[in-house]
Amino acid sequence: MAHTVTLAEAAAITGVSVDTVKRRIKRGELPAQKVGKNYRIARADLDASTALQELISNALLGVSEQIQQLAALIEQREQATAGLEKAATALITKAVN
Repeated sequence: MAHTVTLAEAAAITGVSVDTVKRRIKRGELPAQKVGKNYRIARADLDASTALQELISNALLGVSEQIQQLAALIEQREQATAGLEKAATALITKAVN
C-alpha cells in the first residue's frame, strides 16, 4: 500500500488547517480514502495537489501583476488624453478670440 497521511499530517505538511484539507477533499481537489470515520491521503497525491496549488497561485500572481501594469498604462493614457484635451481647448479658445 502506498504511503498515506492523516488529515492532521496533511495539514502540517502543506501548512494549512485541517478544515482546509477537508474542503479540498470535498471539492475533489485532493483525492482521499475514507477509512472508518477518518480520511487517508496518499502522500503522492498530496504532493501533486500541493504542486498544482502552487502553480495556480503563481499563475494568479502573474495575472495580478499584469493587471496592475495594464491599470498603470490606462492611467497614463487617461492623463495624456486629458493633457491633449486641455491643449486643444486652449488652441480653440485662442483661435476664436
